This record gives sequence, C-alpha cells and structure tokens, in this order.
Amino acid sequence: MKGIGKFSVLIVLIALALLIKVFSGLYVDYIWFKDLGYTQLFITPIVAKLAIGVISFLIYFLIIGIMGLIAFKTFINAEQESPIFRRFPLHVFRHGDDGSEEKKVITPLNKKKVRFVIILASLLISLMLSLQAVESGWMKLLEFINTTGFGLQDSVFHKDISFYVFQLPFYNFVLNSLVSSLSLFLVFSLFFFPLTGMIKVWGNFFKK
Repeated sequence: MKGIGKFSVLIVLIALALLIKVFSGLYVDYIWFKDLGYTQLFITPIVAKLAIGVISFLIYFLIIGIMGLIAFKTFINAEQESPIFRRFPLHVFRHGDDGSEEKKVITPLNKKKVRFVIILASLLISLMLSLQAVESGWMKLLEFINTTGFGLQDSVFHKDISFYVFQLPFYNFVLNSLVSSLSLFLVFSLFFFPLTGMIKVWGNFFKK
C-alpha cells in the first residue's frame, strides 16, 4: 500500500498545482471585469459552468464507479466459476536484476488495490467527461434558464417558438450526454460479462 500512498500524494499535488493556476487566472479576469463594471457578466458563465460540471461529474462518477465495482465483483466470482480463468489465470512478467524473467500469477487479485484503482479511474474519466459537458453545455443551460417567449406558436405542437430555440437544445444535450456514456458501458458489457461466463452466450464461448 506504500506505492498507492505515494501515488495518491502525487495526484493531490498535481491537482493543487492545477487549481492554483486556474484560480489565479480567474482572479485576474475578475479584477479586469470588475474595473469595467461587468462583474455579473464574469460571474454568470462561471456559475453555469460549475453547475453543469458538478452535476455531470456526479452523474458520471456514480455510473462509472458502480459499473466498475459491479464488473470487479463479477470478475471475482468468475475466477472460480469461469473455465477461462481456470485454464488461463492472469499473470505478469517480472524482470530480475540479473536479467531473468519470472512469471507471476496475479489472480486472485488484491481487492483493496483494485477498488482503489477503480475509484481513481472513475474520478479521472468522470472529470474528463464533465469537462467536455461543460464546454458544450454551459451556454445551453443559460439559454434554457433565461428563455424569453417569442409570442409565436408552431402549428403542430402549439408550443412557443422559443422552446425550439432555447429549451430543446438543452434537452438534446442532456439526452446525448447520457446516451453516449451509457453506450460505452453497453459495448463493454457485451464483451465482459460473456467472457466471465456470468452471461451465457451459445452455451459459453469457453466451455470445453
């Protein structure tokens, strides 16, 4: 666990350095907008970006973390039940100081280390996805919140035209964000669960 502790400290230091850089830049921009008398123009986009970022990060983290833990739990069960893991246990190769190569079986896995890696990976992936969501969704959120009616209705659904200009793009953004992330897990599940034998496909691929 010492290696994991050192790695955690490194991650924290990198995160702190990035935060200091980001907030120092924001402070300079805030002073500039304040001197011009446009403080609200500076604050509003930041609030929208934070709202999109925090909400999307929590949603992504819950989905990715839960799916990761479920997959790991399934993997642990499959170590004893699936023929492929009995025939082909997972292993790594270690190189000694004398140049020799040693094969080391790593199953059963260290559960604490694997859970830590799953949580860390979930955090990093969620952060990347949420940053992408912020980039494409913060303006749509502001348009959705500050919708102004046009006083004209479409002839089919009898909705104000402003719905299609300001609200519908935000709904599409939320739907597309969820569908794209869930599609990745669907593809992952199609390969992972039949591999472990927890889902039978044609009697199990690896059955003798």
